[in-house]
Amino acid sequence: MPNTRSLIGSTIAGSLLVYKLYKSKYPDDLSLPPSPGWYPLIGNLLSVPNEYEHLGFMQLSEQLGSKIFSLSMFGTTMIVLNDKDDAANLFDKRLAIYSDRTGIPMVQEPSLID
Repeated sequence: MPNTRSLIGSTIAGSLLVYKLYKSKYPDDLSLPPSPGWYPLIGNLLSVPNEYEHLGFMQLSEQLGSKIFSLSMFGTTMIVLNDKDDAANLFDKRLAIYSDRTGIPMVQEPSLID
């Protein structure tokens, strides 16, 4: 019987620890743009278009009624901008904030944009 009690106690303690770590990584007051419906573990994976991504993201934007929306997959959150002016604002006007990040080929090579 003592083994059963210690097993139950360690299971409860481990569950509380995992919950506490999850809550510290993903706080409730995190303000994100709207996102489509999600599923446990995979998040919004089924909402991500697998071909003609630009058209799929535009359609998601229209469904959500926002030019900016978020997608979460496997614990990683991604913000999608569907407006050229918003993207230019992030990359041009806020360059100092993002200057330590690696270059994005689509932004660096103008021929990839058109």
